[in-house]
Order: sequence, then C-alpha cells, then structure tokens
Amino acid sequence: LQDIAMTNPGMEVQLIYKGKTEKFKFKKGLEEIFQQSDLVFYKMDYSDLSSPSQINLETYIVIGQNKTLSWVNSIFAVQGGSAIEYLENRICDEVRKKNQIISLEKKLKTQCTRNDVRNCFHMYVNLRILNPRFKSQDKSYLINDLNEDIRKSVDKHLDKLIKKTDLLEEVKLQMEKRTQMKEFEDAQRGLRKA
Repeated sequence: LQDIAMTNPGMEVQLIYKGKTEKFKFKKGLEEIFQQSDLVFYKMDYSDLSSPSQINLETYIVIGQNKTLSWVNSIFAVQGGSAIEYLENRICDEVRKKNQIISLEKKLKTQCTRNDVRNCFHMYVNLRILNPRFKSQDKSYLINDLNEDIRKSVDKHLDKLIKKTDLLEEVKLQMEKRTQMKEFEDAQRGLRKA
C-alpha cells in the first residue's frame, strides 16, 4: 500500500485491519522521499500524452551503487523491463560520449564501459503508460517498446543530470579505479610467473 501512495502523489491510502488504521500519503510522491534525504539526485520527468503509450515517465537518478527499482502504473516491476534497461543503457551510452570521458580514455588507454557508468547511479522509475504489457502474469518485466519516448527523455535531461549530480566525476573515478585494479592484477600475475 505504501508503494501505491509513493507512486501516486497526493493520494491517501488507508489500511483498516482489526480496528486499526494505517495511513500512507506522500504529497509529492517519490520526490518527497528524496528531498528529505541527503542523497544527490536528479528528477528526470517526461510526458507525452500524444504518443501511442501516453507515457508519463518520472525517473530519479541517485548517485551511488547500481540498483534500479521500477513501478509501472503503481505495480512494482521487480525485474524492470526492456524499456527500463533501454533507459539505463541510453544514459550510460550518452555519458560515455562526453569529451571528459573520451579524454580520460586516451589518458588511461582504456575504454569507458557501460558498467563504469552504471556502477555510479541508482534509478527509481515511476512509469505510467496506456496498456502496459508484461512478460508474465506476475508483472515483473515490462515488454512495451518505449525506446523513442525514452530517447527523447534522456536527450532532454542528460546535460542537466550531469551538471546537478556530478555524474561525470563519479564515472571518471570508477574508470580510474578499474584501471588501477587491472594494473594491480597484472602485476600480481607477473610476480606469480616469476
């Protein structure tokens, strides 16, 4: 019930059981939770009621280790779905194209991977669409093709996301850490052979 309240700003949900009442209400939905925390986050919202899906996408990008939680029409989609994976990959691919990342790739003589970027943020996705389709009856994996809408959303918000969250610096640190670990492992292998 708390998920329903979080994903429907302003809605009050009540549970009455054995004479006890428990109420859940979030005036601003998920945003209220993040505003009351000390987490670094960016709200990426996108809505296009003229698209076939009538999409309303509200995504919170939070700096930290990779984890994604998704709700589709207030249903918790445990495994996310192809659209959620596309959103995450689109963010990763666009960040990897930034000049600061390309420069560091040359300096470190390595490539920035999707995992380098992915390891730097969480996503909390609240998606509302017309006629959601799921892989199975448990509604854990969304299969609707929303790539065009997601592309527009990322294109609209990417620069603001990077500026507000300092995501590029996080990715650069991740790349440097990965490169140092590889050098350390290579040095250990060299010692074992000697």
